[in-house]
Amino acid sequence: MDWEIKAHSRGAVTLMTPEPDAGSYLESLEKFLRKFGTSSSPVRMDFASRHCIGLENKRSRLILLLEGYDPITKKIVNPSRGLALRDVHGNLAAGWSFSKLISHWKRKHAKTCFVTYTADSGADLPYYGFGPLIVLGIGADLEKFLYGLYSSTIYYDPGINMKLVGGSWKPKKRNQFRISSSALGEIYESLEHIDLSKLE
Repeated sequence: MDWEIKAHSRGAVTLMTPEPDAGSYLESLEKFLRKFGTSSSPVRMDFASRHCIGLENKRSRLILLLEGYDPITKKIVNPSRGLALRDVHGNLAAGWSFSKLISHWKRKHAKTCFVTYTADSGADLPYYGFGPLIVLGIGADLEKFLYGLYSSTIYYDPGINMKLVGGSWKPKKRNQFRISSSALGEIYESLEHIDLSKLE
């Protein structure tokens, strides 16, 4: 029925996980992680910390920029640009074109149901409980989405790593764009909170 279903534990919500379509990230993930990532052991490299617009991340030393966007008019002024992760010299480490971001957002988020969950890992097998609180977000407003990126209401919070297994580096890619569940109303045309336990 064209609804995107997302589970969350009342904290941050992962909105989407689009892969970059520009930058040195595409050339070699291993080189990217060696340059911008962190490593706590010789068999694992990570790229995982929050990046916000205009601020240098202390771990990666990269700055996230929304280029070709006017925050006053809340419009795209240069469609050939987009979201960019740049180093202190201005080199592009990873980038997402406006066309990729917009198509991904509109395709997956026109109608989204956010379902709360709880997790219990104390038993032999993990136990998950879903609901009864849900939130229905309707209308993936593009202007609100772009301003959400610019204002860091939506932020880049990657969970990328490579592990050395059998002499080869095995990648796990998760380029996450996240938002606080309390801020969902800032990016949708309408938001409806429902307690399923109270429905007849």
